[in-house]
Amino acid sequence: MIQYDPSTVVCFRLSGTKTGFFAKKIAKKQPRQKLLTYTFYDYILNTDNIDVYDINGQVRTNLGETFDTGDKIPVDEELYIWQPKENKAELFYHIARNGDTFDSVQYGKITEDYRSYIKVTGTSHISGPQLTPINTAEEAKADAKVATKADKTDLQKLIDQDKVVKANENYQKNGSKFYDRAIKNANEINDSDTASIAEVKQAARLLKQQLEEVFLPIDQLGFNWTFEDAMPI
Repeated sequence: MIQYDPSTVVCFRLSGTKTGFFAKKIAKKQPRQKLLTYTFYDYILNTDNIDVYDINGQVRTNLGETFDTGDKIPVDEELYIWQPKENKAELFYHIARNGDTFDSVQYGKITEDYRSYIKVTGTSHISGPQLTPINTAEEAKADAKVATKADKTDLQKLIDQDKVVKANENYQKNGSKFYDRAIKNANEINDSDTASIAEVKQAARLLKQQLEEVFLPIDQLGFNWTFEDAMPI
């Protein structure tokens, strides 16, 4: 099943297909068993009030926003982040980008710059692909150091593709607020003398993700844009 917000249109997906959806309301008979909910992103449920963090393990007090118990949040990455105050690494989720899923000023502020994370502790998985950590606790500790120019090599290579991206037909026709945000974020991190290795790696990952999306066939882009708005029922 799939559900959209704010229209809350519930659909069924035909078995064995990726795009064969039809509205639940036109089905003459309902399934005899409970179906799994389909969502493009992994959704987690807050079981406690939780703060929003940055990649350096600091609470983002500048946002003035938190999540409350019962909030359902789309996430797209699980990773260890080093927390200097606690002198240990903990598991976090990266909060998925702000598309059209939420008509929420709160969510928009939290996700606008792609730099927001929440602790895995205090959440439970409710739908979507089950994520696994992309790094180890030891790697998170090492990546807490200030990045050198050499550490930024991969990020610089991605930034250097900016002209190619903006000359691409997809970008010329449709633009991409997501790519624009990612390149802005990447340039800020690349120009910073105090950015951590973790910041550099995350900026590169997010920019690469948006670069790849810009070059997708238009029908695949349309599919992704439609179904990333899927929410758990």
